[in-house]
Amino acid sequence: PSNVTTEGAAVAGDVAIDVGAGQGEEARVMAEAVGPTGVVHAIEPDVRAQKDLIANQRSYPQLLVHRCAAGARCETRMLYPALNTNQTSCWEALAQPREGEAVLVDMLPLDFVTVHPVALVKIDVQGAEVDVLNGADRLLAQCPAWIVECWPHGLTAAGTSAQELVGRLWKAGLTVRCVDGPVTDEGLSVWLATCTERSYVNLVATRG
Repeated sequence: PSNVTTEGAAVAGDVAIDVGAGQGEEARVMAEAVGPTGVVHAIEPDVRAQKDLIANQRSYPQLLVHRCAAGARCETRMLYPALNTNQTSCWEALAQPREGEAVLVDMLPLDFVTVHPVALVKIDVQGAEVDVLNGADRLLAQCPAWIVECWPHGLTAAGTSAQELVGRLWKAGLTVRCVDGPVTDEGLSVWLATCTERSYVNLVATRG
């Protein structure tokens, strides 16, 4: 979704949040958009990815790295290697059961990340998107632009659903669209009927 983050959602001086920042590809795009007078909060619990994020701070001092995961409440959880990828998940149903690779990580609600107004939030957390949104009531009421991955298989494994994810965004008064246009109940049902285990889409939710 790099092209979306540069379409005026975040501009010089803004605050943005990248949840599930990985090695920092999207965080760098955000940092370019907000410039040296803005701030990008990059949330990433995987120690391997954190090293790349921290290295990016030399070129982008406006990038703040939070070495934790985002969730509905302050707590600790196990972080597991995600199934068939080099990513991670806090949901054991998506984990590869390799002994010794799971680690404890701190969870932080998004509403606790910053007290400043936020212009853009990007969430890509391998099926835990609803859990992240459940810790973001204040931001959902305030932030005008969201980019959220919708991976139905991962959402189901985490005990939620694509319908619940979209419904959470709608409840906040956001208009939800994807590459094909606005998301509707009917369109979502049609897409879900054709989804495979690997199917996903990036949702763009905006206010106004």
